Amino acid sequence: MPEFAPRDDNEATPNRLRILVEASRQFNTSLDHETVLQKIADSLVHGFADWCSVGMADVATDGNVRVHRLATAHADPEQLARGKALAQQEGSAATASYLRVMRTGQSEYYPEVTEEMLRAGVENPELLQEYLSLRICSLMMVPMTARGRTFGVIALVTTADSNRIFTESDLTLAEDLAQRAAVAIDNARLLREAREATRIQEEAMALHLQAEERLSLLADAASSLIGSLHLSDLVSGILSLSERLFDADAYALWRRGGDGVWRMASQSGLSEAFVRSQVPTGGHPAPTEPVIIEDVALDERMAPRLEVLRGEGVQALLVLPLILHGEPTGTFVFYYRRRQKFEPLEVRVASALGNLAASAITTVELYEEQNRLRAAAEQEVAERKRVEQENTRLLREARAAANQQRKFLRDVLASVTEGKLHLCATAGDLPRRSTPHLPPVALVAETISQLRRQAITASEHTHLPEDRAQDLVTAVSEVAMNAVVHGGGGSGAVCVSRSGTLQVWIEDQGKGINMDRLPLATLERGFTTAGTLGYGFWLVLNTVDRVWLLTGPTGTTVVLEMDRQKPLPSWRQKLS
Repeated sequence: MPEFAPRDDNEATPNRLRILVEASRQFNTSLDHETVLQKIADSLVHGFADWCSVGMADVATDGNVRVHRLATAHADPEQLARGKALAQQEGSAATASYLRVMRTGQSEYYPEVTEEMLRAGVENPELLQEYLSLRICSLMMVPMTARGRTFGVIALVTTADSNRIFTESDLTLAEDLAQRAAVAIDNARLLREAREATRIQEEAMALHLQAEERLSLLADAASSLIGSLHLSDLVSGILSLSERLFDADAYALWRRGGDGVWRMASQSGLSEAFVRSQVPTGGHPAPTEPVIIEDVALDERMAPRLEVLRGEGVQALLVLPLILHGEPTGTFVFYYRRRQKFEPLEVRVASALGNLAASAITTVELYEEQNRLRAAAEQEVAERKRVEQENTRLLREARAAANQQRKFLRDVLASVTEGKLHLCATAGDLPRRSTPHLPPVALVAETISQLRRQAITASEHTHLPEDRAQDLVTAVSEVAMNAVVHGGGGSGAVCVSRSGTLQVWIEDQGKGINMDRLPLATLERGFTTAGTLGYGFWLVLNTVDRVWLLTGPTGTTVVLEMDRQKPLPSWRQKLS
């Protein structure tokens, strides 16, 4: 092969600086590392190298590691096309060279490439002839390494066309450029990951704000709906609120009359043709739970009305029961002109709206009945006393219905646990601490058994029946384990009141329990998720007499109480 002289170092220094400055300009032009690397490669083939190729290692679907050429450059477009075609023909030898540099993190520098070197490294005769025809004289392969990680390799080649070979100074320059390129690639990767994390956080925040907005709208609308005195205004307000809370395409209120026939009382978003097609029907029982139909074509219950629904474009339904005057005599239907995946939050908010609507309609209808009776009283003077008494009764029922609705909104969690669960807003809401029976226990995984033994000792001291003592120990184990696993440990103390009631205080300084999941944890057996009491909480509520819970970002306090004798359920106490 021809011999070439290296460039004089003094003459090359300005050129090196120009190359370094030009390549460095490309680092911050794009977050796409392939685009940046191609621009760097293009800059290096003008006065520094004849060929530049950048490769990174990929794991193929067959499990083999292959070199993926991210950039190839040559000043001559025809030679560039030739080089890209040659890169596709390269086999294991080229792959091994790239992987060797990536594995060792060391540059490979060949100031003079001889024909013997090419013949020894290339086994394919046709590929060897291609390499020989390039008249290669110098080769450098430098790793792109940043923060202890090698991202790829930059290969630089000079040929007889440029009449130059690489020097040690050229190698230093190439290694500097490769390191800068690696830092730029890694910075771009970190920025992309940070932006993706921000996007995910913003989506989560948007969902939280959406839920908060829906609940706020529902709470704000409750007083105005309950206070409405005209059924037409109330129904209009319910439909308007529904449109603000949900993204259904249409809504309808259905009522079952005294004759057992279902009729559409009001609607929004449905075509006149569809409304006319909804002839009164009878014989269908009113639902008592939400009916979720995510695809009407796949639900057998929709078969009789499938063609009519298709004509309206309806593909999904959410049917909410309306419990009016204590009976399920109405429904609130959401129509979707697309298949719909109903999320639990959406169903719960919709059910709350249905309950609110039912209570408000009951109140308005009682009020309208009151007005009717008042009008009759004006016409029937002889029956005035009876009408006044009836008016008093109806007004009392109307007030009772309104009070019942407000109590429902305030005490729902307490009611579903039969008064066992007391959610505390401040430490002042916790029960008075009884006399400590034994010294407090610092809770870690190894000391949970010590707290259980203290509970057993206290149970024996107060003559607690064996089965109730075992229930108390079970509840103590569940809450103590939750404090250790999710709260990072804490303290536990067993106390005894003068009346013999056992108290167990378990406190931690963790991040608190996710209150959004607490209703599911109390109502649904087997529900569990990290950061909540989950299944264990359901078990605790079914083994002790009372539970006080105070939780927040600075920690959680759980107080368990167990009487000597099992108290009557709340409904039995009310009967008594």
